[in-house]
Amino acid sequence: MKKMTIEEIHGVNLEILKHIHQYCLQNGYRYNIGWGTLIGAVRHGGFIPWDDDSDIMMPRPDYESAFDHYGVSSVPELTQKIRSIPSFRGIEAPYCLDGENLYVPDLASRYFTEDVAYGTVRIQRLARQARVATPTIDMFVERIGNLVKGGK
Repeated sequence: MKKMTIEEIHGVNLEILKHIHQYCLQNGYRYNIGWGTLIGAVRHGGFIPWDDDSDIMMPRPDYESAFDHYGVSSVPELTQKIRSIPSFRGIEAPYCLDGENLYVPDLASRYFTEDVAYGTVRIQRLARQARVATPTIDMFVERIGNLVKGGK
């Protein structure tokens, strides 16, 4: 399999974002881009030159209704359904299957070794300096920290 260039990855990410945008518009779902994707859009007018993923956030009720839309009842089923969309082929997620056939975080992934430490945590610190509450970010950072330390 040929390794994709960063430009090809950006092209695929753009197609994915377009698909998600259309899906959300057609179904009345709320979403927004965040983290590196938002920084890339504002600072670079596209993607951060070295960023190889897209960061999308969606309120929980809208996210859960995607299960109904795609006719699935579990994350693995939704994953298979989404992977069947041509735009999503070849995009790796920072998860892997464990011995019990469950998806677990791949803690060696760049997402965990770089994005959280150098992205999410910095945003969290900046928000604290501005005295802005970030309960979701706080829970996320704590959860990732526990995973990295071997917790659940």
